[in-house]
Amino acid sequence: MSSTATTTKIGGFDLGFIASLRRHAQAWALVGVIVLWIVLWYFMQGTDTLQISVATHTDVHNWLQDRADAIIAAQDNWFLNILHWISDRINSLITGLQQMFTEGKFPRPVPQIGWVGTLAIEGASSPIRGYGRWDPGWSSSVCAVTAASSRSRSA
Repeated sequence: MSSTATTTKIGGFDLGFIASLRRHAQAWALVGVIVLWIVLWYFMQGTDTLQISVATHTDVHNWLQDRADAIIAAQDNWFLNILHWISDRINSLITGLQQMFTEGKFPRPVPQIGWVGTLAIEGASSPIRGYGRWDPGWSSSVCAVTAASSRSRSA
C-alpha cells in the first residue's frame, strides 16, 4: 500500500502551508521566537525574572575568587613565571613593530617604515609567497605607488 499526500500545485510550485514552512524555515523560526518573546513578556511584566544585584555573589563567584586569590598569593608559581616571560617577549615584539611601522621613536616624528615601506615589503614578498603563481600586475602597481610616493616626499 502506498500513501499519497495531496498538495496544491500551480505551475510546479507547492502552495501549501507546510511548503511555505520548508521554503522559509529561518524566517518562520524568527517569527516564532519573536511571538514567544512577546507572549512571555505579556504574562511576566518584569516579574519572575532572575536578577543578581551587583554586590551579590553566588557560591561559584566566591569559589572563582578564592582560586584567583590563591594564584596571586603564590608568587613563586613556575607556570605563571613562564607565562609572564612569554607575555613580556610578545609585548616587546609588538611594541618594536609598532615603533617600526606606525609610531616613531622619540627623536623621529615619523616611523621607520610607515605605509610606503609596508607597500614595498608587500610588493617584494608577493613572488616569495606566490599563492601558486607570481602576479606581476600587483607587484608592479605596489612598486609604482611606492616609487611615486617616495619621489613626492623627497622633492
